Amino acid sequence: MDHELGPPIAERALVRAGRKGQLTVRLGAPKKAQDVDWVCPYQILGLRDSKVGAAYGVDALQALMMALEKIRVRLEKAGSGYTWLGGDAGFPRLVPSYFGAAFATRINQQIDRELARFGKALKPKRKRPLGNGKPEDARRARRR
Repeated sequence: MDHELGPPIAERALVRAGRKGQLTVRLGAPKKAQDVDWVCPYQILGLRDSKVGAAYGVDALQALMMALEKIRVRLEKAGSGYTWLGGDAGFPRLVPSYFGAAFATRINQQIDRELARFGKALKPKRKRPLGNGKPEDARRARRR
């Protein structure tokens, strides 16, 4: 089935790290569809197959989220090494909800724990206060 992108609601330019090459990711507006609930078109210009793809959902937001996930998967399969702002391509993995709320909650909690652990490792170590931490010790330390 051929899809039409229409006017893009968002675009992102990706560059290939260390080599020439650029991709443009374009996202169309979700639309009510006849055969399914909602459809969201997308396109990745610069890949061999730049035809317009589509993702589906029960509402406009789910169709949009699924389009972002399909873009991530297509970029991953292309093994392209394209980046956005010097990092990854900027299309994070979607935690699936179709395995149930308990599964999604457990995965999100694991992600939260890992983010906290990583963030803690990035924090600079605080210097110990001079003296025993009493207010008069802090005043003395400021005078030095």
